[in-house]
Amino acid sequence: MAYDNKKEFASGLYINSTSLTSNIETSKESFIFFRIGINKRELMDYLESKSANDKGFINLDVKQSADKTKFYAEVNNYKKEDNQSNQSDSSDSHGSGHLRDFEQQKKKDEWESKKESQSFKDDEIPF
Repeated sequence: MAYDNKKEFASGLYINSTSLTSNIETSKESFIFFRIGINKRELMDYLESKSANDKGFINLDVKQSADKTKFYAEVNNYKKEDNQSNQSDSSDSHGSGHLRDFEQQKKKDEWESKKESQSFKDDEIPF
């Protein structure tokens, strides 16, 4: 079977960079970051069973296993609290909530900067 040179992009799938990936240099020979295999039936069943956020998204974080042999996608269920005092009362006693807040604010700041420079795409996810 020959390779089809026509490019096709997955509708509804958005990939965003993080601080780890935003400065990666690529070359003409080396530009593929991940190969994602989708079991269509299994993914459709999963998506139908999940609730989306208020913007219609189910967000995933691609992470690396502790032994560094595999990558996996974990659902990111982070929800911004309406009341800042609720965040301090959360059951997260190890401070990772502060890290999430910092990362979320950084993403917002980066998006605002892009927005001001008008260099973003209309369908780009802001964070």
